[in-house]
Amino acid sequence: MIKAVGDQYAHVFGTGVGGGTMLGLARLLLKTTDPVEIGELALRGDRNAADLSLADVITGPIGSLPADATAVNFGRVGRRNLKGKVRREDLAAALVNLVAQTIGLIAANTAHANGCERIVMIGHMLDLDYFCQVIGMVGQYYATQFEVPRCPGCATALGALLLAEESVAAKRDQ
Repeated sequence: MIKAVGDQYAHVFGTGVGGGTMLGLARLLLKTTDPVEIGELALRGDRNAADLSLADVITGPIGSLPADATAVNFGRVGRRNLKGKVRREDLAAALVNLVAQTIGLIAANTAHANGCERIVMIGHMLDLDYFCQVIGMVGQYYATQFEVPRCPGCATALGALLLAEESVAAKRDQ
């Protein structure tokens, strides 16, 4: 997370959970590292076929979280008496859900702790429709508005380009 105020910015926090985590776990669980395939599978899946929801764990909602909110990522898969088959699509949905919820919760809590009113999300994970859906759910659950610019996967490269242009201009002016 980068906190920006005016033209001042600073690294505030980060996590090791992101696109690399999703691809590594997808290789093990889904036998693919193709983000497009993972995203398409996730859209057709049911995360609660692999995850345990609040309804499963405490029989209902808690606070602002609805009964179908995730209580235990991949918790259903870990049960001895797994009822029914967990489809590949369900595993993909649970995987994207795990990564998106982790990133969304960390972003929301870090922003709130640092007094940030706006949260702008960037990166290629946001190219996945299901990832965006989960980020939207996290925002609803925690009364947080996540902003996603057009072409969020290009934003890091665009920022680097703008910084490089600024650096070249500053050297030229010296």
